[in-house]
Amino acid sequence: MAKKRANLTRDTLPVLVRYEGKGSPSKAGWDVADLIAIFPTVPGTNDPGTMQCYSVVGEHSSCQAGYAGSRTKPATAEQVAAMLKYLKRLKGYEDEKLRAVSRVSAHHRAERVRQLKR
Repeated sequence: MAKKRANLTRDTLPVLVRYEGKGSPSKAGWDVADLIAIFPTVPGTNDPGTMQCYSVVGEHSSCQAGYAGSRTKPATAEQVAAMLKYLKRLKGYEDEKLRAVSRVSAHHRAERVRQLKR
């Protein structure tokens, strides 16, 4: 019998970690405050084109779907691990199964729309 595949958008919380700091993401001396965590399956507002995001400085906010590609740079593997570790220490994320993703997909948008229709 075939194994049942986990529904990755509902069993885990996808997180896109991006670099917002000045200069190159690979520069020495970066801080977790230079990063933003974008939750592509969580609506930011009632507009399906928005997503919830988190930064150390501003905490939770909303961002447009195009923000990640236009205003940020890809984070390094070390930065992604640091942000996921930081999030797991926050109340509300300690029991979440966070899953790093490298981009926002159409499946993520479909899940945001589904949540808004509930």
